[in-house]
Amino acid sequence: MKIIKDTKKELEIEIDGESHTLCNALRKILMEDKDVLSAAYVIEHPIVGEPKLYINAKNPKKSLKNASETLKSRCEEFKDLIGTVDTDTKSKSKKSTKKRSTKAKTSSASKTKKRSTKAKTSSASKTKKKSTKKSKK
Repeated sequence: MKIIKDTKKELEIEIDGESHTLCNALRKILMEDKDVLSAAYVIEHPIVGEPKLYINAKNPKKSLKNASETLKSRCEEFKDLIGTVDTDTKSKSKKSTKKRSTKAKTSSASKTKKRSTKAKTSSASKTKKKSTKKSKK
């Protein structure tokens, strides 16, 4: 990180190796701060440009520090949320696997039963047709 401009109410920094992701998140959080008059960033070249973050506030360094701490806590909260969802998904997956195997067994048994019933019915109807043909002769 390189400081480009540092006055009482303005701060401009260049953030090496970052992209829109970090800068836009910081800008949004900075704009939620009532002491910040404006916050913006620019990346002058899409491939080789480094982002420059500009802050106009009562105390821009303090606002930037608060914004970074807020972003960090929100990331931790999001990480915990993802962990909770992942845990719920795994437990649901185990339950659904048990249900699927039970359904598969039931389905397989009912298909076998249907096939044997169809075979018996088909065989009986063939026998009936043969006997009907014989009696007509």
